[in-house]
Parts: sequence; C-alpha cells; structure tokens
Amino acid sequence: MGLIKSKRYEGVYHYKKKNGDVSFYIVYKDTSNTTITKKIGDKSMGITEQYCSQIRNQTVLNLQNNELPPKVALQKKYKIITLDNVAEYYFKEKQTKSLHKYLGKYNLRIKNVLGNKDISSLDKNDMEHFREILLNDNLSNQTVNCYMDIVSAIVNYAITNEIYKGKNPTNLINKLTVDNKRERILSVHEIEELLEASADDWIVNLFVRLSLSTAARKSTILKIKKSDVNLDNGTIILKDIKTNSTYTGFINDEELKQLLQNRMNIIGTNDLLISEFNIKDMDGYLSRQLSNIFFNLFNHGLDKTDKNYRKNKVVTHTIRHTVLSHLAMNGASPYVIKQISNHKSMDMIDRYVKLDPTLGQKPIQNLWKPIQK
Repeated sequence: MGLIKSKRYEGVYHYKKKNGDVSFYIVYKDTSNTTITKKIGDKSMGITEQYCSQIRNQTVLNLQNNELPPKVALQKKYKIITLDNVAEYYFKEKQTKSLHKYLGKYNLRIKNVLGNKDISSLDKNDMEHFREILLNDNLSNQTVNCYMDIVSAIVNYAITNEIYKGKNPTNLINKLTVDNKRERILSVHEIEELLEASADDWIVNLFVRLSLSTAARKSTILKIKKSDVNLDNGTIILKDIKTNSTYTGFINDEELKQLLQNRMNIIGTNDLLISEFNIKDMDGYLSRQLSNIFFNLFNHGLDKTDKNYRKNKVVTHTIRHTVLSHLAMNGASPYVIKQISNHKSMDMIDRYVKLDPTLGQKPIQNLWKPIQK
C-alpha cells in the first residue's frame, strides 16, 4: 500500500506500517518546482497530521521568502549545533502565547544545564541528570514533566528538520507519576473571607462571585459577554474552552445579580463582562491579584518542600473544586454536579460524590416505608 492522502490537511500523507505504526510524510515543491516528499516521523513518536501540516506550511513559507531551511542555516552558522541553536529556531518559528511561556522556562532552567550540549550527543544519561536537578530543586512531578516535554519538542523539531538523526533521548525515560487531584477546599467561613478580601477590586470581586455561582473555569468566565447573561431567569451561557462546548450556568447570589446589572448597564451587547481598557492581559492580572489574596489568607504558612504542598495550596481552580465539593456534601446528585461542572465523564464526579457521608441514607430509610405502613 502506498502513501495515503490526508482528508484534512493539504500535502500531508501517511503510510501504514506492518507493525501497526503509522509514518507521516509531507509533499511540497521546492524553488525549482521539484516535488519533494519528506518523512516527518511515526505516530509512535507523537507525530500527528496536524503537526505535519504545521511543518509543511512553515517549509512552504520559508521557500516563498527565500529563507534557508533550518538545517542548512544552522550548518552554515555553526560547526557544532547545540540545543540552544535549535531552540532559537524552534521558538522563532512557533510564535504562540504558550510557546512564549515555554521559552521563559527554557531560559530559566534548561539553557544552563543542556543548552551548550551538542544536540546529536544528548542521551538518556543527560536526561536523567537534568531530571534529577529539577527534582532536587523541589519542583513538582508535573513541572518536571513539563520541562522534559519542552526538551522533547525541541529535539523532535531537530529530527523533523533533519538536523539530528537518531532517537529522542527523552523517550528513553518514563514520565513521573502526577497526582492532579486537589484536596483543598474552602470552608464557608473562608469563602466569606475571600469575598471580603476581594471587595475593593470590582474585577476580582466579580470574578470570584461568578466562580462561586457557576463553578466555571477561569478561561470560561473570562469569555462571558453581556449577551450571554439573562438576569430574568438567572442563567448564563458558558463556553467551555477546554472541551469546546457550551452549557448553562446559574446566578445564585442577589449581590452578584446586582453587580451584573450595574456592569451590563455600561457595556455593549458583545462586550466581555470582565474587561478593562487599560488591562491588556486580564488573565495575568487576575492570576496576580488572586495569588496575593490566596497567599495572605490561606497559603502563607505552607511548606513548599512538603510533598502535599500542591494539594494543600489554594489556587484559582480551588474555587471550582470548592463549589462542586460543597454541592456533593449538600446532597446534590452526581448528575446535577456533572451538569453544573460540564465534566464529560461521570468518572470525574466520583471524587465529589464520595464527600457526602450520608449518600444513600435517605433512599435506604424510605425504602420499606410502604410495607411498614
């Protein structure tokens, strides 16, 4: 069987191997109008059609701008190609907000340890040594995995662009186990403290009240527009960025309702509820303000070296976790919690349901009442 053309991406093909793996290729024309077929990698290496399409688009753009391919440019510029050299091209080509954050992480911890190493000499021992350094700095398993993923992405870029031939050394070591469950929830008294601490900043206060009312994620709340709010029936149309879906939230607080009314009186139909003309990065602003409040109220006494530090630390997501946990403890059914949280699986609801120690008590008590009469 020959190459099979992608149904979604132009110039992307795949080949099904006998061992069940899939190899991906891109096809394009060079400056002399010669058709080039280039293997990008296998599915088992984490290569996808979308990734191949990105590589092809960048290759075609470079040809149109008469830019040298990364391999040729690096070979002309350096005798030994280091991880730093490849990283420079990698981050330059992928100008996205998330990659900008990863560039900061690269410069913070990866550069000093691995940056000057010949990329073709990187091996399993280098990766294990780097991981050990990160763990000794008391970074969480999740953060360590993130740093390893950044190195892996840069090496994959080198492999794709034929700068380096060989296996990605990060694939030779297993990822650390991550426990993503947060155990910390706020008590009713702590919620009152949070509302009081945020009262002087209308942005933070509105965000906190919306969070406590809808249990929505921060990314969802920041997308709410005036047109999404119906004060008459107390509902808000919520857009879940994580699952790319829409669902209904509820307004459970008269003070929140008044805040929304005041805000909606001064903004346009398609304006965001939480926005300010002089704040360009609202996500970052909220994170900073809430981080200070959480530290002063709840986190100042925590030991960062404690293995349970992450579980006990109050963060923005703690508000969502708190709402769903209190719903469960107040006897809300799993299906109600699922509807409010917009979780796609009932498996995610189990940890909340288990918080209700009286779950099943009323059904059992009422089970044989018809007979007892």
